[in-house]
Amino acid sequence: MQKKQLLLLGAAVIMLVALYAFGRTVPSHKGHDHAHAPAANAAGDGQAIAEANFDDLLKKAKSRIPADKITLVEGLEHAVVRGDVHHQQIVVYKQLAAVWDTLREQPISTYYLGEAAKLENSEKSLTFAATSFLNHMDHVQDPTVAKWMMNNATELLKQANKLNPANNEVKLQLAQLLVSSSTPMEGISMLLQMAEEDPNNMDVQMMLGNFAITSGQFDKAIERMNKVLEKQPDNPKALFLLAEAYKNKGDIEKAKQTLIACRKLIKDPALAAEIDEYIKEIH
Repeated sequence: MQKKQLLLLGAAVIMLVALYAFGRTVPSHKGHDHAHAPAANAAGDGQAIAEANFDDLLKKAKSRIPADKITLVEGLEHAVVRGDVHHQQIVVYKQLAAVWDTLREQPISTYYLGEAAKLENSEKSLTFAATSFLNHMDHVQDPTVAKWMMNNATELLKQANKLNPANNEVKLQLAQLLVSSSTPMEGISMLLQMAEEDPNNMDVQMMLGNFAITSGQFDKAIERMNKVLEKQPDNPKALFLLAEAYKNKGDIEKAKQTLIACRKLIKDPALAAEIDEYIKEIH
């Protein structure tokens, strides 16, 4: 991944690390208090990205592996026929996940890990499987596969959230994914509710500020980022987003000053160089 991509927000993969990397946001249109969310499921030409089909992915994966491994996989696929089917199916799904993992077919491996987690129905297994999907998404080149993985992670986190609605970490992850889905307002509503319940949750304020920029609500973004910086004055992500809000609002001098302050906090030389270049581009 080129360093410049770390400054981009909008693609599904980047969306998942929005709290841990910078987002160079581009306003789509103005609206009322997050009435519009960024459409991360839209392709560059404005067309919606299709979702990959698991059966197709499985067929292609099988075409790449040795014959003896196909025999092993297909034997496991038909292993559960009687008895304690529920428990046996969990075991078999985990075995399939392990086999496909050794074959370096991560989307397939993670799918079976997710299927086992759904049957186990424990918060720990569901969040672990969802995290596996999200971790592997960054290595996927095909956007249709990335979308499929994102949707699988979303389904798993929804199930985990039902089991424990008090887990704000899961809720925050789920909200991030929903904002990137075909139902973005569901995610925005979750974030707004979390912000109302705990105004000092800076991760939530960061996300809402980020989304405010993408929907053209620069004053709202500035308000939220200043709230974060009151608590965390040396937060480079908040400074970057504040600068972006100033820039899009047309206050170029404040944008540059804020970016310079952000730049001083960056330890990664390559990312620091990107910000230096970005400062030069602003006019």
